Amino acid sequence: SEPASGLAGGKIAKVDRVEWLPIRDQQQAVNALKAGELDYIEGLPHDLLPLVEGDENIKLVDFNPAGNQFTFRFNVLHPPFDNPKMRQALLYA
Repeated sequence: SEPASGLAGGKIAKVDRVEWLPIRDQQQAVNALKAGELDYIEGLPHDLLPLVEGDENIKLVDFNPAGNQFTFRFNVLHPPFDNPKMRQALLYA
């Protein structure tokens, strides 16, 4: 009953069940997608893209057209990030 707040708070489930299946072999994952055994693949390898491009039952979506992934980790043992207020200021920035 609580309001949603980012990754916290109440959520409304709009599906009955979600299964996360780790399939290490990417070719096997593409075969399962084409057979309708999977609904979603994240990060399809470029060399397997031609296998799904012509399939009218599969929709390709580019959620990150710039191709960037940013990670910023700071060392809390050394200045300036040994100061909690500096880390807080960085998070706000």
